[in-house]
Amino acid sequence: MDYYNLSRLLNNELSYELELAKEESLRIINSSFEGGGLNKEKVKEEFNLALNDSNINWVEFAFENKFIWEKDTYLDNDVVYELNYILWDFLNPELAITKDDWNELLKLSIEIMKLCKKNDGWLESSDLFNILERLWSKTIYYNVNFLTEAVAKGELEARKNVSEDKNGYKRYNFSYRYIW
Repeated sequence: MDYYNLSRLLNNELSYELELAKEESLRIINSSFEGGGLNKEKVKEEFNLALNDSNINWVEFAFENKFIWEKDTYLDNDVVYELNYILWDFLNPELAITKDDWNELLKLSIEIMKLCKKNDGWLESSDLFNILERLWSKTIYYNVNFLTEAVAKGELEARKNVSEDKNGYKRYNFSYRYIW
């Protein structure tokens, strides 16, 4: 599939060259929709189709459309998570996660981490995300950034993990554990 409108959105409103925060990007995207430069329904349709397209190479697509500037430092999942973080609620407000949902996710996450006995109680965010995706009744297209609230309250402890991929590029992931 061509994904023409999604490509235009990445090339123009979400280009890495703009160096914009999420809120600024969404303001520009909204202006493009309101001004007729982009069709919101077509972008939404293409984005949702692309998310379900098993043939899409997200890293290549994002690089070609100036969403990322370096291919070797990203995995397909990295690109999908970042695009979902920016676009999901904006394009699909009927599916947005509410504050009550966030609280429910947080409680469920803490319960999962209370059960974690391996690795001195540490659980990587990607593993937690996979567990939550199986247990929680709603679709989650977010990284587990909501856990920072629990860290701030002193309910969870966080640490950043740094590793190198086969090309020597650093990869970052967070681990969390319940504070007894």
